[in-house]
Amino acid sequence: MGEILHVPWPRYGQHDGTPAAGLRPASGSRYGSGVTVTMSRDGSRGRNAIVTLEKAEIRQRAYAFVRLWAGSTSEQSDKQPFGDAFFGVFGVQRRQVATYEAIDKRATTGRHGWVDLLLPGQMAVEHKSLGQSLDDAMVQLIDYLPSLPPAEHPWLLVVSDFAKFEWKNLDTGAVGSFTKEKLY
Repeated sequence: MGEILHVPWPRYGQHDGTPAAGLRPASGSRYGSGVTVTMSRDGSRGRNAIVTLEKAEIRQRAYAFVRLWAGSTSEQSDKQPFGDAFFGVFGVQRRQVATYEAIDKRATTGRHGWVDLLLPGQMAVEHKSLGQSLDDAMVQLIDYLPSLPPAEHPWLLVVSDFAKFEWKNLDTGAVGSFTKEKLY
């Protein structure tokens, strides 16, 4: 039996690294061959994503993802297929857990805009074309938050230009970044 990766999708455990109460062996699997990652903060079984892949399989998928998306640069043409493929690395169908182009209002301008990807109550993502400012993308994403219903407020913000990802944990204030190649 291979090593199991408790992926941070959307939240793999407490901040000390211990598994969250929502992690359980996936139904129909042998113990240890997969986990169910509960999507809601309160541990309810609302919108669940089932991650039943072993660490080696996730790494293989991540490697294939990186190769497939090498050279992608355009927010307009690539953000949605890129997002679907990224969720696929973990064996999750994006349509089951997240929405593209969630309409929202920017707090600073009052104008309507769109959150590129919203996993309600968990994660919001803003894509930019390669080379555009990820700092500006994070400011834009944060600008949408006040108009979201409280139940949809994410704890994790992610911005990407297809080569680099930056993230901010709104619960802890932790921030980080990584390149696409670091996925595997």
